[in-house]
Amino acid sequence: MHRALVIGRYISNYGGAHKYLENLVRLLCQNNFEVAVGLEVDDGNSEFCAKIGSIGARIVNIPFDSQSRMKVIAIMDHIIQDFRPTIIDCEVAAKTVRNALISCKQFEKADCKKLFTMHLAIKSEDLPSTHLAMINPFGSWRRGLKERRKFLRMFDEGISVSEFHAKRISKLLGLKENFFTYVPNGVDVDTFSPTSRRENPVPVIGGCGGLVFQKRFDILLEAAKQLKERGCKFRVKIAGNGPELEGLQTFIAQHALADVAELVGYQEDVARFMSELDIFVMCSDNEGFPYAQLEAMASGLPSVVTEVGDFPSMVQNGIEGFMIARGDSLQLSEALFGLVNDKALRLKMGLKAREAVVQNYKVEDREQETLAKYIDLSQGRHSVAT
Repeated sequence: MHRALVIGRYISNYGGAHKYLENLVRLLCQNNFEVAVGLEVDDGNSEFCAKIGSIGARIVNIPFDSQSRMKVIAIMDHIIQDFRPTIIDCEVAAKTVRNALISCKQFEKADCKKLFTMHLAIKSEDLPSTHLAMINPFGSWRRGLKERRKFLRMFDEGISVSEFHAKRISKLLGLKENFFTYVPNGVDVDTFSPTSRRENPVPVIGGCGGLVFQKRFDILLEAAKQLKERGCKFRVKIAGNGPELEGLQTFIAQHALADVAELVGYQEDVARFMSELDIFVMCSDNEGFPYAQLEAMASGLPSVVTEVGDFPSMVQNGIEGFMIARGDSLQLSEALFGLVNDKALRLKMGLKAREAVVQNYKVEDREQETLAKYIDLSQGRHSVAT
């Protein structure tokens, strides 16, 4: 039997990386893999751990953020020796995890293939503000490149859900061109479908994701403020929880938006949430290949997205939706103004969005690619070097 040790790092805001991990565990367990998942277990993620445990995974508590590095290394040494994996997949690149793996002798010596899965860029692709900072060999930016290059060279191969980040990081860190295999996320096109959509009295604009600064839901609320000032009839629903909740609540109160904007909290049934919308917005500062965007498109929703990550390959400007500059609430409000006031355009773009997802991003196709990679690596095939 193949044995996969998957290393993760759960944070309190359930997001795409956690959905990916849950789906991965299910896929591997259904295909004769014995799976162990190593992550820090605490009160905040006990429900998530119970869920993937019920699928069939063995949960190993690796306290990356609450214990010393030496303690973490000792635990990792033990689980690698005890579990004897045929493949180790690291699903996270946080500093605490990188430091532990770099120092873990059993990880280095393990007689198995090692895979790194990248959801967002392992290193910020924004260049330093000055040329001197970029070329200074002792500066923090260059040190960061060196440390991440050393980390990735511990792995035989990589999977990236984002083609954009795979190409940029490979170039930035000097990796072999074929180190990363691009396997985008997929969506269940039966669960997320336009057939369950309901008719709303006024167009409903929606956003979905962790309420963290990167998602820039403040830009969506600023655009809602501008639309209200122009007399538009609409509503905004934002689903999710996170540290930006209080700030978003304050913005709504200060700008008297309670009659048009609503924070609906974490939604377990995302398909139902999507069925309540007419337009979807992702105005993030940084993204990879987000599930929420796929789910919205599969649900037949036109979207307005920022020109970051893989959005340009997911949404053709003027076809499945509109592309805007990062951080530009005026562009967002203009795009939304056109969609709010043109039902025929919404339906036309939503149909194109659905067609694109059905053709390119069905979950069963993406899962077969991922499974093939795991089987090949577990059998010692198709490895590349950095």
